[in-house]
Amino acid sequence: MSEKIYNTEDSRGFWMTRTNNSPNNRPVAYANATLDRTKELYRYIEDYIDSEYHIIEVGCNVGRNLNYLYSKDVRKLIGVEINPEALKMGSELYVDMFNDSSSLFLNGAAGDILPTLNNGRSINLCFTMAVMIHMSNEEQDFTMKWISKNCNIACFIELVEGQKRLGSTSGHFHNPLDINYNILVDAGFKITTQEKFKALQPNGPYTITILKRCRR
Repeated sequence: MSEKIYNTEDSRGFWMTRTNNSPNNRPVAYANATLDRTKELYRYIEDYIDSEYHIIEVGCNVGRNLNYLYSKDVRKLIGVEINPEALKMGSELYVDMFNDSSSLFLNGAAGDILPTLNNGRSINLCFTMAVMIHMSNEEQDFTMKWISKNCNIACFIELVEGQKRLGSTSGHFHNPLDINYNILVDAGFKITTQEKFKALQPNGPYTITILKRCRR
């Protein structure tokens, strides 16, 4: 039986209501996850970090990935997260980062929050980790188009076409096999890296894809 393809309202409704009492996808589970995946992410993006520019994570949950960057003295961090309980928990776990005036954490869906950032902030790098696969096609494409206009480097740790997530029975995925990287390619980006992301392999064959702007 094929999985249900969720629309924007459905997918937003699921993710904004996950609490620590939910049967799955609880913020505390993300907070307690191994740092292996975050350290592997850092190895890929370290060379793209520029102190003059902001870094944004779309779907930051409690902020575990961003806090690791913060521990490496990376500043100008922006986290966008649809789940208010996740951000509340993050603010209690990572007090220094959340209270740092160079950090910005915004609660809401990508399609609602990203346009509010078009106010002169210089964003060099945007990354996601197992987030785009949970968006509707419409919100996913909107996010890609926003990145194409506002960022120079894009890093996605996601499933790609032809890959299946292991044990996907929770019913909260739209069809996750059609992330449209061509939106970025057509806007002047080039795929510089696309390979297995080893730290997430127990959860399924995730791939890291990095695209770099070559022209405007």
